[in-house]
Amino acid sequence: MCELFPFSFSLAPPPFAITQHKNKKKNKKEMSNNDRVRGVADSAPTKKSSMVPEKILESVTETLAYAEEVRTALLQLFAVAGDDPDMLAELPPLLQARVYLVLAKTATSLLSVQLRCTGVDPDDHPISKEFDRLSLCGERLGRYKDWDKAPLRPSTKINKRGAARVISHALPQLTAEQRESLRDISRGNEARMVSFTDKRARKKRKHQGGGSSSSGFQSVRQAAEEFLQKAAKELVMCTDPDGPRGPLRNLADMEEHEQVEQET
Repeated sequence: MCELFPFSFSLAPPPFAITQHKNKKKNKKEMSNNDRVRGVADSAPTKKSSMVPEKILESVTETLAYAEEVRTALLQLFAVAGDDPDMLAELPPLLQARVYLVLAKTATSLLSVQLRCTGVDPDDHPISKEFDRLSLCGERLGRYKDWDKAPLRPSTKINKRGAARVISHALPQLTAEQRESLRDISRGNEARMVSFTDKRARKKRKHQGGGSSSSGFQSVRQAAEEFLQKAAKELVMCTDPDGPRGPLRNLADMEEHEQVEQET
C-alpha cells in the first residue's frame, strides 16, 4: 500500500477541525441554557411590576417629564440672563414682576416635590406659608394684567341720575322747571333733559341780547347765601330781627348787644 502511494496520510481529522467541533458543541449548550433561563424568566411573575401599581408608575413618569421640561426652560433662562445680566432690569416693571413671580413659584414647587418624595407633607412644612405669600402676590399682580389694554387717559363716568337726586335735595331754591328737569334726569328721560337745556340756552341768549336780567332766576351765590341764612336760623332757633345768635354772629355785634342789655 505504501508502495502504491508513496506519500503518507492519516485518517484522523486535523487538530483545527477538532477545536471547531468542540466550540460548536459548547455554543449549542450555552444557547440551550440561555433559552431555558429566558423561558423561566418569562413564565415567572415579575415581583417589581406587581408591587408597584401602574397608575403610580405613570404618575412618576409624567412628573419626570414635566421636571425635564422645567429644567430645559430654566437652563434657557439662565443662559440668556448669563449673556446679558441687565436683561431683567431692562424689562417693563409689570413684566419684570411676572418673571420674578414665575421663578419663585418654580423654585417653591420643586422644593415641594422633593419634600413629597422624601415622605414629608408640604402642608405641615414652613413652605406652606411661602405658597400663601405667592398666591397673594399672584392675585395682586393679576389686577394689573389688563393695563396694556387700558386707555392712555383714564375715563370717568358720572351717574347722572344719582347726581340729579343729590342736587334736587341739596338746593331747595330751584324753580319748578329746574326740579322737573332734575326729576326727568333721575328717571332717565334724556330727551326731556335735552329739550330743557336747549330751552334754557335760548332764554339765556335772549336775556344777554336784550341787556336785562329776569328777576325769576337768581344767581347761584344768592341762592346759597339765602339757604345758609335760613339754615342758621333754623339751627339756633333765632327770633332776633338783627340776626342769629349762633356761630354765624359776629363777636363785635354780640359785645355791643350785651352792653346795651347791661345799660338797660
